[in-house]
Amino acid sequence: MSLRNRHLVFVILLLLSSACSRSTQPAGESPVQMEFSVVEALLDPAVQLEHPAFSIRPPKDWAELDSSRVGPLGGILSAQLDSSFLLCPERVFLNPATGSALFLSSWSTDSSRSWKQVEAQQRARLDELAAGRSIKHDSFVLADQACLQSLIQDSALVNFKLLLACGVQLDYLVPRTVYESQVELIESSLGSVNVPHNPSQN
Repeated sequence: MSLRNRHLVFVILLLLSSACSRSTQPAGESPVQMEFSVVEALLDPAVQLEHPAFSIRPPKDWAELDSSRVGPLGGILSAQLDSSFLLCPERVFLNPATGSALFLSSWSTDSSRSWKQVEAQQRARLDELAAGRSIKHDSFVLADQACLQSLIQDSALVNFKLLLACGVQLDYLVPRTVYESQVELIESSLGSVNVPHNPSQN
């Protein structure tokens, strides 16, 4: 396994094992509309998904991983989840200079579940995986989509995990040593999120 592949697997395992010690926002609070400032110079061109319909601009110089290397990640992700929530990696972007990564994944679950049920399940799943890390949960609306953000941190890594009701999950993973220098890039990237067709939500 090459050094880059070992780094990628390490990041994936950190992403999957990220857990929490505390939640700051009760699940029942009404979400607010969130808007992020977009700095064009900090972003690469937009990438799109067809199913679900979704587009986002990754941070500048976060190069997209070859598609042949993204597919095999599905088995790793699925092995860590129960059958009621399926997560499939669609695109992966890496910045070798900083060790930062963006995972763009699609998710699906039982069609009878409402968004509130999915959100509650995600909070509970992360809480159950507690491993000495710190987490803050926040619910808001991003690009007209209900969104659960889980900010997971430890001494080495910061993970912004955003679950959107349209069927997309975003994971920004940044080493703590370069975190401050990457915040504006991440906020600009989030500000570029676009969901062309809003699905009906319960």
